[in-house]
Amino acid sequence: MTHLITPPAVLRDPFVDQPETRESGDSLYHITLEFSAIEEVRPLIKQIEKLMPKNGSSPLRAVKTEAGQVWRIKLRRPDQPKVLGPDLETLHPH
Repeated sequence: MTHLITPPAVLRDPFVDQPETRESGDSLYHITLEFSAIEEVRPLIKQIEKLMPKNGSSPLRAVKTEAGQVWRIKLRRPDQPKVLGPDLETLHPH
């Protein structure tokens, strides 16, 4: 099970509660955490490193938006991700 801490991230994606069924028949959950500054991502670096694929590509991306640059971590996992909320107690999905 994947555990990530969200504060002060925004959680996005339709496939957190129910998996997406791929053309191959595999079921994958999606989770995207969006941060407004790289400083907010730094506390999660160790967790991000654990989730990196063996080829070394990082799930962390810088994306330019109308409001400025945001940082996104997007994961696709066969197991349902659990995200710890800003209160550090609430798990999403419940």
